[in-house]
Amino acid sequence: MEAKTLQAQAELKEMQEQSEEALAQLKNFYEIEKEKLEQRIAEEREKNTRRMASYQEELEIRMREDIQEKEEEIECLQNELRENE
Repeated sequence: MEAKTLQAQAELKEMQEQSEEALAQLKNFYEIEKEKLEQRIAEEREKNTRRMASYQEELEIRMREDIQEKEEEIECLQNELRENE
């Protein structure tokens, strides 16, 4: 009877150790995946920041060009108006 109890305790201890090892592996896997995802998020944020800065610069250039074009049109119209006076 005592041998069966010792054997059951040994089996229980072995199962507990296996469970703890599996849990440790899962925690390690989780941490690795978490780090990968955090790195990917940081990279995507950086890429989006650069893209937005580029779009903003492009928009500002277009706006300046449009303003310059409109100012030139206004100047031409003012010259025509002066000539017709």
